[in-house]
Amino acid sequence: MEYFTSDWHLGHVNILKYDKRPFNTIKEMDETIIKNVVGRLKKGDDLYYLGDFSLTKSHGEMEGYMLALALTGANLFFIKGNHDKRDTIKLYQKYGIYLGEQKTIQVLDGDARDGIQNIVLNHYAMRVWDKSHRGTWHLYGHSHHSLPDLKDSLSFDVGINGWDYKLVSFKQVQEKMATKEYKPIDHHKPDRE
Repeated sequence: MEYFTSDWHLGHVNILKYDKRPFNTIKEMDETIIKNVVGRLKKGDDLYYLGDFSLTKSHGEMEGYMLALALTGANLFFIKGNHDKRDTIKLYQKYGIYLGEQKTIQVLDGDARDGIQNIVLNHYAMRVWDKSHRGTWHLYGHSHHSLPDLKDSLSFDVGINGWDYKLVSFKQVQEKMATKEYKPIDHHKPDRE
């Protein structure tokens, strides 16, 4: 199984207020997110984390959260978020695979034309991306679900606060993309209007 998520902001007290997260304390939020994720991940699953893991000043606490993910046996892949500083990136490298600021992945998908779905992963939302006019999807975070969901764009926000503080599965991504009214526009063509 492939899962996607972003913007946990573990240890970030002000995120409760900024996102109007439904938790009484930051400890309650952190424990709920970790419990939801660890309870879902299985050995061999792929988790793509699209940035902004933690804003705690405690390196030990941040590493404890990361260790909980690693102990699931899932394959962990990390994209850099704007709040991911050197210590966080070192933990991404220690417990998973650090993909940098953007990565295109391929997921086996029986519904796709050639059986493979290309997905561009980035912390930030983009209007166009590599091969967007050929059906490549785009998943992002950062905006905390404050941007409108564009019906004609094969992209959306996988931030945890918009998904009931749980991971987004590839099946959920497929279902969401199926609701889009996508019409490819090739911005490379000189005769476009």
